[in-house]
Amino acid sequence: MTVRESWAPTCIEMSSFLETLSSAANSDGPFVECFWNQRFLRRRVTPLRVDYLESKKEHSMVRRTRPCQARERTIRERQDPPKWGAAYVPGQLATAQEAPDESRPSTLYYAPLGRAIHCMSIPEKNALLLGLYSGLALELHEGRMLPPEPSAGPLAGFKPAEGQVLSGHRGTIQVAERLGVIKFHPTIKIKDSKTGQRRTIGFPLLGDLLWYLKDDAGFYAVNWSVKQSPEDFDKPHGGSGRRPKPDAEEAHRARQLVETEMYREVDVPTIPVANTDIPTAVSANLRQLFAWQDRTSNIEPDARQDIIETLRARIPREVPVFETLRYLLNRHGGAFYDLQGVLYQAIWRREIAVDLWTPFNIDRPIRPETRSVVVHFAQWFRRGAK
Repeated sequence: MTVRESWAPTCIEMSSFLETLSSAANSDGPFVECFWNQRFLRRRVTPLRVDYLESKKEHSMVRRTRPCQARERTIRERQDPPKWGAAYVPGQLATAQEAPDESRPSTLYYAPLGRAIHCMSIPEKNALLLGLYSGLALELHEGRMLPPEPSAGPLAGFKPAEGQVLSGHRGTIQVAERLGVIKFHPTIKIKDSKTGQRRTIGFPLLGDLLWYLKDDAGFYAVNWSVKQSPEDFDKPHGGSGRRPKPDAEEAHRARQLVETEMYREVDVPTIPVANTDIPTAVSANLRQLFAWQDRTSNIEPDARQDIIETLRARIPREVPVFETLRYLLNRHGGAFYDLQGVLYQAIWRREIAVDLWTPFNIDRPIRPETRSVVVHFAQWFRRGAK
């Protein structure tokens, strides 16, 4: 395959390109990066560096993904106790040093929280966007530590919940013992600073997405455990190609059971969220909207309101959004970019209700909402039974 620095395929080349992409993804050949924009698909193919292969083993040795004392100390520093708002730091960062092998780590800056949110996979990112779009969450803790020892519940320290009667849990060690799966709980050996003797302690587990919400009964939390498909909750992901350990499935189910039971003790439901349950079009639309949610605009508040009302009135008439934005550009002036930002931000904030179940773009009519995404997934946000 000829290596070129950049390439914009024609329709004739597209079939060949897809075959190349498929074969490259399943071989030890060049690494293929794809970039999508509104006009065309671009590909850049970069040969693997020789020094990458030589340093692969060395690089894997510095990754901090396995249980060890240094990693346990880092998690404790970040999570014992956890901080809130912009000061929150997850137990595991979406970095090359900390993200699990074969993960797809990414960070998304979310202005209302004032910080970047760390995701370890595409399913987790899609679930995150759905949760943020709902507008129901007051706070989010991704990568929240599940303490091995007895501890206060997740609402402890959450200022809006001060005054509520909060219960604690027994910790993952006692939960695992009661469930008969203690042999699967991760442990590490540490050196006691006082006696100098080595002893075994439980290594903390980390959750995926812990949402903080409010209803008429007060503040509560909901824990999302995120996988690619429902089947992945019963068996570990087998993407590595390595032969799994004989008891890998049992250990995987034990991990899920301990997390669910520990949170159940403090009335926090654990919701199994499968990426396959979120339609592809919904995820794609939310990614497009999220990219605009934090962008600044030069549109004045009065003009912004007029733009939103005009869009609301013309969308049901199946007028291509581009034509409406061009009309508003002549009416209000400014930059087309700003008008596009008003549109996407208004949809993200649910000021304009559109159909998220089908792909949309500004060069086509956008369908008005007939089925709310938030209502459809409402059961994922409900509090646990007392």
